[in-house]
Amino acid sequence: VGRGGVGVVYRAWDKAGEKYVALKVIAAEAGVSPEEETRLTREGEVLSHLDHPGIVKIFAYGVLDDSHLPFIAMEWLDGADLVARQRTNPLSIKQAVDLAILVATALETAHRAGVIHRDIKPANIVLEPRAADPGELDAFPKLVDFGVAAAGDVRITRSGDVVGTPAYMAPEQARGDAPIDARSDIYSLGATLFELI
Repeated sequence: VGRGGVGVVYRAWDKAGEKYVALKVIAAEAGVSPEEETRLTREGEVLSHLDHPGIVKIFAYGVLDDSHLPFIAMEWLDGADLVARQRTNPLSIKQAVDLAILVATALETAHRAGVIHRDIKPANIVLEPRAADPGELDAFPKLVDFGVAAAGDVRITRSGDVVGTPAYMAPEQARGDAPIDARSDIYSLGATLFELI
């Protein structure tokens, strides 16, 4: 159902839970670098400890028996990302502010757990449809793709590497000259809100 820089996301049936899940696996044709394996495994570890309705839930992570590729099984989200929503039915200013508040609340949970997302942007915010009065936000945002997240002082990339999406990065993150903390995510959320309004 989707493909990123090195990963592929499939819609899969979880026999134990009897529900659909999103199964994220490193694309075999991309070759599996130890760094990418570590990054995907780390994403599973990071997300498995975060419990908030605004953060995608992880059901399992590990290595597939047949291909030995790392995987993450997470909740299936029926909505589209914020990029797609803005193309088809842009949010009003009030809806954009309400969305930013909900995302900030999810980020607060992550930050309290010592997790910095490091790539907050419209493509990493999935909107699950929900009933709402006219003019109100008719979707609930969920943060996804914690693949470049950092927990505590753990760095997955080599020293000096810049991770994230340049248009949404805080200056210190883009320069790579200072430790990244919660303020970087807040800056990225602000850049996202600015774009929405």
